[in-house]
Amino acid sequence: MRAFDRHRNTIIEFIADPDNDFPSRSEIALVILNYKDVSSLYRIFTKEELTQIEADGLAARRKRYTKKLARIDDAMIKEAEGGNHAAAKLIYERIEGAVEQGVNVHHSGNVLEDGIQISFVKAEKKKDKD
Repeated sequence: MRAFDRHRNTIIEFIADPDNDFPSRSEIALVILNYKDVSSLYRIFTKEELTQIEADGLAARRKRYTKKLARIDDAMIKEAEGGNHAAAKLIYERIEGAVEQGVNVHHSGNVLEDGIQISFVKAEKKKDKD
């Protein structure tokens, strides 16, 4: 197995473990791969490859949460069945999607920053009509 593939797998496995904090690229180089300096990381991987590796690790992490989330959902459903209104609301939001809160949104323009379009909005609660 090439160093690229071996190191890629090591990084993905680290990120995929929910018990680990998400590492910075410095931590990937110095702690996970035991390089002496961060620049060694960029001799093996391009920035784009590292971005893809991080995305693959996060996808694997989400899969590991599936069973835990199912247990949480079951516990929340039991709470809701027992009369806990907050639990019932959360379950409906999780299963049915977020409940509309009646918010007026006023768009105030776009700004282009580093190639990213940013929208600014002002939201305020709708006033009940008497």
